[in-house]
Amino acid sequence: MHKKDIIKISVAAFLFAVSFFTGGVSFDGFEYLSFFLCLASAAAVGYNVVFEAFEHLFKGRFTDENLLMTVASLGAFALGEHHEAAAIMLFFAIGEGLEHKAIDNSKKAVKEIIKLRPERARRLIDGKTEEISPSEIRVNDVLVIFAGEKVPTDCVITEGSSSLDVSALNGESLPREVSVGDEILSGSINKGGVLTVRAKTEFDKSTVQKIASLVLFASERKTKAESFITRFSRLYTPIVTLCAIFVFVIPSLITGEWALWLKRALCFLVASCPCALAVSVPLGFFSSLGAASKKGALIKGSVYIEALARARTVFFDKTGTLTEGAFSVTEAVPFENNSKERLCAVAAALEKSSSHPIARAISRLDSSLTASLIKETGAMGIEGEIEGVLFRAGKPDFVGEICRVPNIEAASSAVHIAARDNYLGYISVEDKTKADAKDAVSYFERRKIKALILTGDRKESASRVADEVGADGFYSSLMPADKLAILENAKSEGGTVFVGDGINDSPVLAAADVGVAMGAIGSAAAVEAADVVIMNDDLSLLPRLHSHAKRTMATVKANLIFALSVKLLVLILSVLGVGGMWIAVFADVGVTLIAVLNSLRLLKMK
Repeated sequence: MHKKDIIKISVAAFLFAVSFFTGGVSFDGFEYLSFFLCLASAAAVGYNVVFEAFEHLFKGRFTDENLLMTVASLGAFALGEHHEAAAIMLFFAIGEGLEHKAIDNSKKAVKEIIKLRPERARRLIDGKTEEISPSEIRVNDVLVIFAGEKVPTDCVITEGSSSLDVSALNGESLPREVSVGDEILSGSINKGGVLTVRAKTEFDKSTVQKIASLVLFASERKTKAESFITRFSRLYTPIVTLCAIFVFVIPSLITGEWALWLKRALCFLVASCPCALAVSVPLGFFSSLGAASKKGALIKGSVYIEALARARTVFFDKTGTLTEGAFSVTEAVPFENNSKERLCAVAAALEKSSSHPIARAISRLDSSLTASLIKETGAMGIEGEIEGVLFRAGKPDFVGEICRVPNIEAASSAVHIAARDNYLGYISVEDKTKADAKDAVSYFERRKIKALILTGDRKESASRVADEVGADGFYSSLMPADKLAILENAKSEGGTVFVGDGINDSPVLAAADVGVAMGAIGSAAAVEAADVVIMNDDLSLLPRLHSHAKRTMATVKANLIFALSVKLLVLILSVLGVGGMWIAVFADVGVTLIAVLNSLRLLKMK
């Protein structure tokens, strides 16, 4: 609530209170002083309401809440009920002010993220620094970041060491220690020494700009509940306005008591105002989005909160999601006359050009060979020429196109290596299961939600991880098209969620009702395809997000039921003449405030 609004409400409340002490001052039976004090009170807070009401009236909008309040207040003055007329405007202003304050509070988390965007950067040219706008940064520019400054774009440290505050990016409270060679993300805050860095991206493609775009876009994505309220309000308001007219006209024609039924109709109008419905539902979802972003999860829209709450099947990618994604070589098995050293050298030379986690593990093996004409084929494998000979490394089907691959039983993921007509052998790698994977999977099982693993790895590796985390089942040796087909079949049983690392599974992330990318804010493909991005790679956040989504939907439904029930009761009482204008004001302002306060509880994600 702005300072100007507080002053206006304070003045209006003072005048309203004084009017009760002048009730005995009258002239010819009319309490002029009390009347003018109430009129001044109503005018202090209601002039903009009346102005907007007539502005909307001239634009053809006959049924917004400003017009309803104006008609009700002016009608009460006309009937001589000046205290009730002033109360309508005063309490409506208080309610509007508190609603705006609540909405501003709910947006704080979002505003804090958007504030992460730096306002300036320091570029180093010929030993001299110049201040530039972040939008002027180009790839490979050398930048200097002093203590207390924000990292302007994603970059790599070339000189210096420091600690970074990354809490606003991923919810991690502990500072991150960085030094030469480390990659750092825009929006981080330098808390230590001076850093010299090389820009990896332009500002428009940086992490902080992606986050800001996601957050701004999220507020525009409406759920079915929000869309329903928008459509409902368009029908509800004209219907109750017509009902109020009938309440006034028909009984008045029958009884002849025009003043009595006009007052009841005005009470009916005030009680029917749809503020509680129009404000509390979007506020609830916005509060939920803000709470999730503070914990390190970006949700692209409230529609995905609703979808997450009704999930019936959760699919997990294995590598990098349920497992740490940090592979290590467990064995190298050469075939026939090939040596172990030759097998490892060829494999390392080929995999040096790949960014796949398995490839990175193999590339660390000793090798004096160099591969050229490298070509990577999705999740199948990689090929290249070494000393003029074509080699392949990868899955059996891929390697089997150039030579016969024997059937083997490997206890972990196996990468096969071959030259044309010469099978060299295979290398086994293994990945550790994440410490929090079992708890995350068991959460969904306790709630009768299926937890399944989809992976391109071998059956033996998938089975080991499924047993360790307690999954309901697994599908192994899958291509991206196979994962898509399994997910589409599951949609007939209810909502689907796919959780992956966002690198190789963009099609499945996009096809699921809710696609969740783990720790992949730096991946453009993940940001584009996923509906939810968990920036800190914390798998334990997924169950909390689901619980938070369920709580959000329960809060929204409770607000709707409460508001409609109270309004229906007060509308009936208004027609019967029970309670009068004070109860009608509570049915509008009071119910709205209760619903808003209930929605604001979602700002804290447990």
